[in-house]
Amino acid sequence: MNVWKTLVSQSSGGKTACAILLFCVATAMTCPAQTFTTLVNFNKTNGWAPYLGSLVQGTDGNLYGTTALAGNKNSGTVFRVSPDGVLTSIYSFCSQPRCADGVAPNAGLVLAMDGNFYGATPQGGQNSAGTVFRITAGGVLTTLYSFCSQPGCTDGNGSYAGLIQGTDGNFYGTSGAYGSNLGTVFKLTSGGKLTTLHTFNGADGSLPGGVLLQATDGNFYGQRPLVAQAAPVGGSSWAAAPSSKSLPAALLPSCTTSSAALAATGPRMD
Repeated sequence: MNVWKTLVSQSSGGKTACAILLFCVATAMTCPAQTFTTLVNFNKTNGWAPYLGSLVQGTDGNLYGTTALAGNKNSGTVFRVSPDGVLTSIYSFCSQPRCADGVAPNAGLVLAMDGNFYGATPQGGQNSAGTVFRITAGGVLTTLYSFCSQPGCTDGNGSYAGLIQGTDGNFYGTSGAYGSNLGTVFKLTSGGKLTTLHTFNGADGSLPGGVLLQATDGNFYGQRPLVAQAAPVGGSSWAAAPSSKSLPAALLPSCTTSSAALAATGPRMD
């Protein structure tokens, strides 16, 4: 497992560099040489398993990310890597008693307007159900919220997806299932106040995944892998308004298929 970069050299004669390889191939243009450089190899001592998270560049020019395993407690890390490949682990999860700071971040970080990084974990925290945290570039971590803090875990059970900062300055994300609660969409202030915007119940989907997208209409869009229906299932897309507690909408066609046809034909767009 590694961190890498691809460099594209400029063409001779001062012409503009070809930055999109597929475009060059499609138009039969000659592309300049590509240089692929491995910046860091994770070896379990400096981190392991950077699962779903992409890197984010900090205001200092360095790149920041997470690993789900390794670290001092084998519970994941937050790391910084310079553009020339010098890696520094700036935090190891489960550094607090009973892993109150979280365990195994699966997603990456978001650089917020205040210059700090924000992320989530699916495990650990005060209730062993995941956390939302803030961390500085220097590695000072603050747990903003621990999931399952409300009766019946109505506030969600951990978060495998990353966060997005809305235009209002708040953070938005999704959480996992617990009991009849099959996942949520939530809003969190930088001070740690959580508001559940929508709770999935099976009929409108379950287990929302992936980072949300805030569109130009101000709403947040996402996907869920499963929709519980009597007929074909396969997932759908939805939207939620930042001030609404429930705004389900199948704004894009669902990818549907019957269970009998899945293996033979695969999903289809109806």
